[in-house]
Amino acid sequence: KVVIVAHVPLFVEEPDEPAEYFNIEPERRAGLLRLFAEKQVVAYLAGHTHTAFTLVYDGILFSSGENTSVAFDGLPAGFRSVEFSDGLVKVKTITVPEK
Repeated sequence: KVVIVAHVPLFVEEPDEPAEYFNIEPERRAGLLRLFAEKQVVAYLAGHTHTAFTLVYDGILFSSGENTSVAFDGLPAGFRSVEFSDGLVKVKTITVPEK
């Protein structure tokens, strides 16, 4: 299985969203999505947004996990655990104590 871990997510809500600070510009995004399909990527894990989201597009998991610094979405500090097993993907949050 091919899993990509990067800093900036390709998109935050929709694959055709306009370019902004928290995503990659549409032209580069489209090329990467084609390459991901060709290489059978199963997940693209990112950060950068200081928010947590999990989406599936074209059979690929896109996830930006909780963070250990400043959360813009009010979620507690933490990180994501992603488990691939028997064709299933399990995503869960591991909360990190503040002190």
